This record gives sequence, C-alpha cells and structure tokens, in this order.
Amino acid sequence: MKMKEGTGWKACYNEEKGVYGAEVIFQGSWDLYEISGSVFTAFQKTWTAARLKD
Repeated sequence: MKMKEGTGWKACYNEEKGVYGAEVIFQGSWDLYEISGSVFTAFQKTWTAARLKD
C-alpha cells in the first residue's frame, strides 16, 4: 500500500485492489473519498485539509 500524508489528510493506493482513497479531517468533520490516480499523484505534503475542502 502506498501512502501520502499531510496536515489533516491522508491518501493511499491499495495495489491489491487497485483502489485509491483519501481521508480528510477538518474542523471536527471526517470525510472519506474514493479518488483517481491522477488526484493521488497530485497530492502534496504541503497541502492542508482546509485547502482540500475548498
């Protein structure tokens, strides 16, 4: 499993299932998303959860 993590968010790629996912925690809200490979590649550690919620 490949993981990326920043302030208030985590993203992963499960090679076994071929699925990308993201978790965003911001102001008491916890959201899970299925994302594409291009979105996973674009995630940067300097991004914050506030930026991802916009």
